[in-house]
Amino acid sequence: MARFFERLPSLPWILFALSLTLNVFFLGGYYYKRVLDQRLAGNEQERGRYIVEQLHFTPEQRRNFQEMRQHTREHARETFRGNRPVIDGLWSEIEKPDPDTAQLDAYIDRLTAARAAVQREQMRALLAFAKTLDESQRVEFLELVRTRLERGAMIPRRPENRPPSNRPDR
Repeated sequence: MARFFERLPSLPWILFALSLTLNVFFLGGYYYKRVLDQRLAGNEQERGRYIVEQLHFTPEQRRNFQEMRQHTREHARETFRGNRPVIDGLWSEIEKPDPDTAQLDAYIDRLTAARAAVQREQMRALLAFAKTLDESQRVEFLELVRTRLERGAMIPRRPENRPPSNRPDR
């Protein structure tokens, strides 16, 4: 029992070392997540370059990845262009003194359906591409996609080129 009390002065140092180690690992994980988030939050080209570098794609995988991204980007761009009149109509209705809620619901339903169609197509293309990867690449690729998807989607902003409102409170 006496030997236990002889080692007691070193107990604070052991606890300090343990605490310091845990803090270093916590900060390292936090820093890694921040760097990963910044790389995945970058523009389209930066995200693609990061994924290609991170997963060490072969030239064929890189070509397939770029084709998949180009196809989904073009389809999303077409959908966005098609949605622009709907978004403009939605804002026009919102800006009325007494907006028609049924009309607003119809606009929102159209936008939601178009968005869901784009997301379905993107997910199908993503899964088809993921099937071409080897197991370790596939797992890491899907984890990167999951990290990106968990950020949520953006709400379309009000167009900036709209003329100022004639409302008296402005």
